[in-house]
Amino acid sequence: MLVIGLYAVFFTSSGFPDDRRTLISCAYAVGVGFALLENIVVLIQNIEQVSIFWALVRGFGSGLVHGVCTVMVGYGISYIKKRRKLFWCGTFALLSSAIIYHATYNLLVQSQFQYAGILLPVITYIPAIMLLRRSMVNNSVQTAKGEKEWNADQRKQSPLF
Repeated sequence: MLVIGLYAVFFTSSGFPDDRRTLISCAYAVGVGFALLENIVVLIQNIEQVSIFWALVRGFGSGLVHGVCTVMVGYGISYIKKRRKLFWCGTFALLSSAIIYHATYNLLVQSQFQYAGILLPVITYIPAIMLLRRSMVNNSVQTAKGEKEWNADQRKQSPLF
């Protein structure tokens, strides 16, 4: 998540395009990559106790959990970095929420409520994708309106039009 935070702070600043779609893709890729690394380490440490069910749950669930956490932190930091008063407390809130979400998943998967832990990433992934898509559509509509207004203002000010 630190990598996504650094990307959001340094590479979406002025001089670079504010492309949240790229940020979300990178954030999700980093989260899934970390989940893969974590699963390999856990598999090597517990090779005698691993079953196919365990591998499917860890592979699918852990990938979604890490992906959702990194997207949440990356998208949130790209949002709050433009609001300087919110940056430090917002960063703390984003990291805290990602840690709590991940800890909840870990506790559920390792408890008697294992099926709730399996469903948790799916239940949160689907609404998150729907919200992100709505946000992207709204941003593209607002950007198009802003460009039209800017072009109209430029025509009024320019002696060439």
